[in-house]
Amino acid sequence: MDALFREIDNLSLEKSKDCNLERFVRAFFERSDLIEKRLLPCLEREFDCNSFQSKVMLIHSRQWQIKVKSVQDTIIAKGNIPSVVAFYKPILDRALNQLAIKEFESLIRIIRQEFDNFEFLNLYSNEYKHIHGTEDRLYIVNNYVYFFIGRILYDNYKYLESKKNKYIV
Repeated sequence: MDALFREIDNLSLEKSKDCNLERFVRAFFERSDLIEKRLLPCLEREFDCNSFQSKVMLIHSRQWQIKVKSVQDTIIAKGNIPSVVAFYKPILDRALNQLAIKEFESLIRIIRQEFDNFEFLNLYSNEYKHIHGTEDRLYIVNNYVYFFIGRILYDNYKYLESKKNKYIV
């Protein structure tokens, strides 16, 4: 999958050049063939594989451990005063809730719940319409879970690449 992620890093994303979104998100909204015809089907095929599920959960947990530590460090750095703690509490609570997810099926269920609860369909449809001039809600609904998991994996790929490049002199 890293080879696909390297290709995403090299995509020309002209349709969404005015968007202030991350590369992976832009490629999804642009409906790049690389995303739509190669990556999303690959993710769909892998969904029932135990090793894939374990890998996703390991990455998900690590990402949220980093977030928890970052928020806790920020609270401490800002003096651990009640107003700071109150400000960061919802962020920390969400991070701890995400960290508590231990099973792939639970993660998928929560991804779907958040998609419905936070009206991501409307937000994503508007972004899609901004790029293409028309909406395609079906594309977003049918692919959101795969997109979300792909983004977890892509973010991990970028994290590992940055660590690797950090040590190259």
